[in-house]
Amino acid sequence: MAAAAAVPMKEKPQRIFEGKFRVGSKSRKQKKPSKAKRPTTGLEKDRDQDSANEVQLMNTHWLIRQSLMPDKNLLMRGGAFADPYDSFQFPLGPESQKFIFYYQQVYAVNCIALNLSPDCFYYVREELAMFHAVMYLVSLDHNLKYGLTDSPGSLYHGREAFRLINEGLEAGVIRDTLIAAVSIVISRENLAGQFEDARIHMKGLELMVKARGGIEGVEPAHRGVVTWADLSYSNVWKCKPSFSQITYKATKGDAELPAKLKNKVVSTEGAFGVTSPTNSIFRSLRRISAALSPEYEAPLDRAAMSHQIYGTEFNLLNLQNEFIEALNPAEYLSSSSVLMNTAAYIYLYLILRELPTKSKLLLKLSQQLRDGLEMQDEGWWNANPERQRWLLWVLFMGYGAASEWHEKWWFVEKMEPLGASLMVWTKDELESALKGIVWEKSCAEFLETLWKDISQRDRFELELY
Repeated sequence: MAAAAAVPMKEKPQRIFEGKFRVGSKSRKQKKPSKAKRPTTGLEKDRDQDSANEVQLMNTHWLIRQSLMPDKNLLMRGGAFADPYDSFQFPLGPESQKFIFYYQQVYAVNCIALNLSPDCFYYVREELAMFHAVMYLVSLDHNLKYGLTDSPGSLYHGREAFRLINEGLEAGVIRDTLIAAVSIVISRENLAGQFEDARIHMKGLELMVKARGGIEGVEPAHRGVVTWADLSYSNVWKCKPSFSQITYKATKGDAELPAKLKNKVVSTEGAFGVTSPTNSIFRSLRRISAALSPEYEAPLDRAAMSHQIYGTEFNLLNLQNEFIEALNPAEYLSSSSVLMNTAAYIYLYLILRELPTKSKLLLKLSQQLRDGLEMQDEGWWNANPERQRWLLWVLFMGYGAASEWHEKWWFVEKMEPLGASLMVWTKDELESALKGIVWEKSCAEFLETLWKDISQRDRFELELY
């Protein structure tokens, strides 16, 4: 309420409510059906058009407010309609309406994408900073998709988010919604490649969560965005998570692969050994991917899916830290387990969390994967076809992460001789080979782009010849 009270309210003229709520309006007698009017021309037509535009402008804020949550009224608290006159309005800036529409129609707002709750706008009334933080994040996704830099609308929401967060901190009351707003800002900075800024704000987030008694003290509705900000930050800086792991009780069906999938995948034990730490990671990735495909009839509910993704990423981060501590730099880059760990990270971010392909975070991971591939023992990978299929999938992940950057051609060049060795000549054969590792329907989009790039590269070489 303090945040909402800080927003300057504009007094609305009484005529807006006349007719709609019967405020100060006279009762109207039933009119007789009027005769059909002649088509208006000239000044009359212009006057009618101006009146229609005026009505549309008067109802703009109402339409925007309703579009944010079409299935739930923002102002419903405990079943009571708190604001029948719509006196609370969102402080919109340039491009805000475009970002809101993009959020509703394009942006993946679910437990799979950034852990952002689909009803996050439900809390806007009590924490306006959260609205601006979400729009700051969504605007980045929009701008990256259309090849833009920070647009005026994105900068506006970022500035307002920082201002309101600072005002909340100065008041000395640390709310869970304020913690969520800071976490969303950190996620945005990581995706934009502003890693130093995220580092500074992560320290502040640690203090805020500590003041709430640890991550367990944060309300479950906001805990997801906090843990995601923590894990993505820790991955960038190769450090341990700031917050302890949240445990959950998984059922047998949550972890077990469906029978249809067991017969289609390549064994991890056969390629890397029974004791390989990556076995459990890929079992989890396959289970999550199967849940997203109706073909296997093994769905997971929203909470189970969120917990699976969180647990898998936390385990990946622990493995990464163990490798760093146990290996020297040369051994670290040449380790097949480290390489598979990085490829699994890319799959988690690119396919399951659906991060924007132009994110600097994905570019950073693709560069790490390339460094690891250049240090690998080619003889070990080419020892049998199973390992070659795993290597082909790793290169495919590297291509997906770099698909919007020039670095993608390095992965295309490496895939061609490997595909020839596996007798993979067509797009369908390549898809079949990749599906045996781990696959989700979103991978088909990157495969289509890859095949076009391979064809383009072949035509270019023929022209040179």
